Amino acid sequence: MTSMAQLLEASGFRVRGRRADCPFCDGQSKLTISFDETKGVAYCHRCHWKTGIRKLAREQGVHLPARRRALARERKEQFRKWLLDLMDRASREERRMYRRAEWAKVALTYDRQSEIAWTVLAQWYHARPQFQRFWDMAGCRLGRYELYRTWRRRGGVWKVSPLQLSA
Repeated sequence: MTSMAQLLEASGFRVRGRRADCPFCDGQSKLTISFDETKGVAYCHRCHWKTGIRKLAREQGVHLPARRRALARERKEQFRKWLLDLMDRASREERRMYRRAEWAKVALTYDRQSEIAWTVLAQWYHARPQFQRFWDMAGCRLGRYELYRTWRRRGGVWKVSPLQLSA
């Protein structure tokens, strides 16, 4: 990785240790710039010139890797998209099962022996608590955190049904 000292030297500064001579100051400008590698900043104590490692690298045409914070934000956004997609699928599936159950109830008013209607109702009544657990999980902070941890363990690619999550 490129360091602040390397970037300052490439920009024409004379570097000695953690200090550098400032080319922007008038007169004697010996070691007026101090820089911190860990923070990635440089500052001239005489003319108050300052810069950051990213700005200096951009001026030099050097590409620096993304910050860890930016990577975390990107992962968080990917998870948010995944969760929204999962919630969309869950709501569609729940609505579909609910409509089928309502149709099955109507069918049972005409034929109490309809095996298909009883099967559909059994599936709906079995799935309702699972859907409720999923919505509880997706709706609270701790539940989303657990979902996020599992999503991360699986590499961010996790094709799953909402019913499988809450089982």
